[in-house]
Amino acid sequence: MKKKSLLFLGGTSLLIGATFYLLLRKAPLKEMIAAILRANIPYLLLGLFIMLLYVALEGVCIKETMKRMGENPSLMRCIGYAFVGFYFSGITPSASGGQPAQIYFMAKDRCSISHSMVALLLISSVYQISMLAYGVAMYAIEYHFLMQSVLRIKWLLLLSAAMNTFFVLLILLALFFPIQLQKYAHIALNYLNKIKVCKKIPAWKEKVDKLFFEYREGARYIRSNPGLIGKLAAITVLRLTLLYLVPFFVYLSLGLKGHTALQMVAMQAILTVAVSALPLPGSVGVSESVFLMLFGMLFTPAFLLPGMVLTRGISFYAMLLLSGGIFSVSSGLKLYKQKEWAA
Repeated sequence: MKKKSLLFLGGTSLLIGATFYLLLRKAPLKEMIAAILRANIPYLLLGLFIMLLYVALEGVCIKETMKRMGENPSLMRCIGYAFVGFYFSGITPSASGGQPAQIYFMAKDRCSISHSMVALLLISSVYQISMLAYGVAMYAIEYHFLMQSVLRIKWLLLLSAAMNTFFVLLILLALFFPIQLQKYAHIALNYLNKIKVCKKIPAWKEKVDKLFFEYREGARYIRSNPGLIGKLAAITVLRLTLLYLVPFFVYLSLGLKGHTALQMVAMQAILTVAVSALPLPGSVGVSESVFLMLFGMLFTPAFLLPGMVLTRGISFYAMLLLSGGIFSVSSGLKLYKQKEWAA
């Protein structure tokens, strides 16, 4: 896992470097740095605090779900799993490494793998659905305010919204009609094998069957614990609100006025939906570019680049460094305990 982590981290670092080189190569760096240094520190610390709370609340979701399954990891361990998930989601394409890493660490702490997989499946499904619903709600509430900016990313937003809608429908079908969907998945694999696009069909069918087994377990669990989904949804909406408030506190830290927290939240909700379906680690490159396009009407020209750097710095880069540090310390402690036990 460490070798893969370093490999993904190296690739993400190169992508980050290329992104900021392209965005900042013609920017007035002295003015940008001066604006950042003049930013109000308490507002920036508040932004960092709400991001810590954003990740910690995922730990609350993990704790609550695992408790319903008869598991009893401590809240601090669950928050640790959330930080590990943030780190691996941030350095792998499409956030594909987050859940496997969390399951690995949960298994190391003797949590049932099947329970861990179902718990994380439920949490991620609720998150995906809530994120899309939140974006749609904000667009409806702030339609006139958002319309002009949204036109700038119309095709990206439509593509990402369509992909997210497809994934949400797939999740719902897999949760409530898993057997029927599993049959169609087998038919699709047989067809791909027939036209020689996909080989090793038995292995792929085994993976598909394993995945749908997890969805059946998730569906069964939802039916027996309907109140849990409502609680997860409420916590997830709170988490998204915290995430979407980061640009507002950056805006205040730069001494800017004239726009409301709701407008900032609505704009960030649209940005998140627009970039969420793209297969880039941490949406690096696209998030920064889309921020400059959307928030140009909120931040004055002199503060747009500093606003982008601070917003992404708080909501992604600082949290990536912090979660990477937590992952490294956690891995080191586990290795030390294993050696101590072996001795």
